[in-house]
Amino acid sequence: MGMNIGAAAGLACRSAPPPPRLVPNQAGNHQAKTTRASRWRAFRVRLVGAAMAVLVGLAGPAHAQASGEASGEEDLGFVDHKLALQVSDRDEAAMRAALDIAANVSRDYSEKAEGVAIEIVVYGPGLDMLRPDRSPVLERLEAFSQSMPNVRFAACGNTLDTLETKEGRRPAIVPYARVVQAGVAELIRLHEDGYAIVKP
Repeated sequence: MGMNIGAAAGLACRSAPPPPRLVPNQAGNHQAKTTRASRWRAFRVRLVGAAMAVLVGLAGPAHAQASGEASGEEDLGFVDHKLALQVSDRDEAAMRAALDIAANVSRDYSEKAEGVAIEIVVYGPGLDMLRPDRSPVLERLEAFSQSMPNVRFAACGNTLDTLETKEGRRPAIVPYARVVQAGVAELIRLHEDGYAIVKP
């Protein structure tokens, strides 16, 4: 015997399993993971292009506008890795090596969809790196400041004090570098905060 249409519809409704529901904690975790992934995808798009531009030395004003402002204060709470680079010698090769490492590490982790925060700490004779009147890598520093929001520069305040006494006035440094009390102490602080310390 055939089943009437009304009975069949009722049976179908009773047989269909209820949609899965997330308990509050699962829902919160799911939303947090989704938000984190979205933020990283957006950051990664910018970072890949920026790293490539810096590596070939082609980052310019047009790219800076596309990348947005990089003040060094961008939210980096989602980073998976931390690296601090020490520059303490008046050696152009060492300065360029630090920038190359920063660009290469940023590109490598961005390709893996992993975030990395990089601090370049400069002190002693290496402070020439951040002096506009003496830096042999000024053009690349400008490119980093415009295009690499995950890379920050720190200048040693003690070195600046020493140079001020020696030269009769406080040396100017690039505006996107922050001043810390002591370069070595800053490296210690970063190490205690989970940063790997590397001297090129």
